[in-house]
Amino acid sequence: MSLSVNLSDYIASVSYDRVNDGKFVGLFYLQPRYQFGILVKACLDYYFEKTETRWGIFMRRFFVIFSALVLLAGCSIFSQPEEPGEETKNPNRVERPEYKDVDVDSRVADPDALVLKPNKQAVKYKGEPVVQACDVISSDDLRKADQLLHADSYPNNVMTRTYFNGESKGEVDTSIESANNECWYVLHGKSRKSRNESIEINVYEPAYTNQKELATEIKKNYKAIADIEGVKAYQMAEEKMEDHTGRFTDYRLQQGTITAHIYTSIIDEKVVKSLLQTAAKRLKQLEAKPTGPSQVDYKSPVFAAGYVNSCDYIGNEDFQNLFGVDADPLVTEGISSSVGVEDSDHYLKHNCSLRENPENNQVLSMKTTAYEDEKTAALHFKEGKKEVDGDSVQEVSSIGDDAYYAVNEVDGEWSLTFRQGRVEVQMDFYDYSEKEDPSSDEEIAEKRIERLTPIAQAVVERMKDV
Repeated sequence: MSLSVNLSDYIASVSYDRVNDGKFVGLFYLQPRYQFGILVKACLDYYFEKTETRWGIFMRRFFVIFSALVLLAGCSIFSQPEEPGEETKNPNRVERPEYKDVDVDSRVADPDALVLKPNKQAVKYKGEPVVQACDVISSDDLRKADQLLHADSYPNNVMTRTYFNGESKGEVDTSIESANNECWYVLHGKSRKSRNESIEINVYEPAYTNQKELATEIKKNYKAIADIEGVKAYQMAEEKMEDHTGRFTDYRLQQGTITAHIYTSIIDEKVVKSLLQTAAKRLKQLEAKPTGPSQVDYKSPVFAAGYVNSCDYIGNEDFQNLFGVDADPLVTEGISSSVGVEDSDHYLKHNCSLRENPENNQVLSMKTTAYEDEKTAALHFKEGKKEVDGDSVQEVSSIGDDAYYAVNEVDGEWSLTFRQGRVEVQMDFYDYSEKEDPSSDEEIAEKRIERLTPIAQAVVERMKDV
């Protein structure tokens, strides 16, 4: 006979307390019907701890076994079995039926909270309306094809898009290698067991793509296949696919002057065919009536506060103040599908980057983590700062409610992290146009903080009402 005990069945709650040496001790609060057995064992342990004779050691071992039996007897006698089929629900998490077969990460409270709202107002570049890549195949289209967005609270693991924002004035690189209008989804395919499939859509139009280079690339690497929904279609030739790692299929669709590049690792050929048909129909619709970037929002019973989009708080003016040049008219955005959870506290994350083209030498990035209230944000900010290597942390007093500069000792990545109310913000920039700085680490840190502080202070002002 074997016995398997799940401690979570016996523990009512867990909390943590700090002891004198600065360490944390976990305090487990047992459900009432198990407390007697534990109390007996604790008393006996204490008594025989004081009795280190040979007799005492023997009796201690005896009573350890005895008290364990008392505990198990208490579990058996006083336990109240659940009704057949009854399932204890976790109040910190939302169970979505469509995700029931997905191995959802413990950091995810609600795997399907993302809401992408249509935007009828098209963005123009050089006077021409732009077809947004994420509108060619939307997250709703993927769902209809039985493909779910990866359940993750970290944005870059789910959905990223680069799109024209209609604000910045810089020029774009027109080569086809430039991801000027791109959308990338990470998916749970039909297996549902892992994040194992993805699909990427790029859109090329004459206003921002070298058409001669595009035509040459299609002629060289693709073969024409039957039209899809009346739209010209091409598939990458098999001999050209040898350079690709893994199993991917690669297509080009052309409707008038619009070319869509669809690159996917989705295994099910029927799903791929269905999505290509969707994309072809959509290209016709968007050629006639382009739409703007979909608006991001979240709806979940476990997150009552508003969503914070970091792209709403940085812009071309900040980029100019930092680098002295205009950002290009593109924004790269990382979007999560899920509400996250840590220690029963819920949050939403978002990433945003502005860049300078054509060389991409200068980048300004901002990441936000929005909590439901200021108290929770302050607690996690404090704990997060403790986890950073102490030698690399530098307090900054002039930004928001709390701020510090830190460098990751492993990869050298750095950030200026600050809190404004219920929102934690991480900012950094890279300027590859500058020559290598021979200054010390301390001097480099001071220069970075000095350059980024005015931008961070401006962000704090814009977040006053969040």
